Amino acid sequence: MPFPLGQRRAFRSTGKEVAIAPTTTLAPVVPTVAPTTAAPTTTAEPSPPGLGDQIVRDGIALTPVQPLDTDGNLCLLFEVDGTPPLNFVPAEAVLVTQQLIEPALEVATTRAPSTVVYGEPAATTREVCWPVVGWRDEETELIYTLNESEYRWLISDGG
Repeated sequence: MPFPLGQRRAFRSTGKEVAIAPTTTLAPVVPTVAPTTAAPTTTAEPSPPGLGDQIVRDGIALTPVQPLDTDGNLCLLFEVDGTPPLNFVPAEAVLVTQQLIEPALEVATTRAPSTVVYGEPAATTREVCWPVVGWRDEETELIYTLNESEYRWLISDGG
């Protein structure tokens, strides 16, 4: 129920007569939070290219495919593609296991020719063989170098 007008004036006037003690102002409380340190981001290194993975250097794309073990040799097909003129020199493809293994250019199957590709205007396939047995049982890399460009595949991780 509201106070009658006379009583409201009395409260106002007595309120003026009453001494009010000053209030203490406190600084606002800011919670302290320990600085967060982001966990270092770990990016797993991408796995190296392997059989069936295309690598493109200077407009020439090479893809080693279809490994074939025959008579103590590993033979691979190379799909050569990209921007013509295309080049591929089988003698420049080596395997690296516990040692460097040069290609056996005299070994061939009937899957594709093993001749040099020089200035081809369209995609082609070549075969290269190496004298190696048990290449799947140890880490084996395939390295091909054309001019200053290096192509590198991990064709077996030894597992």
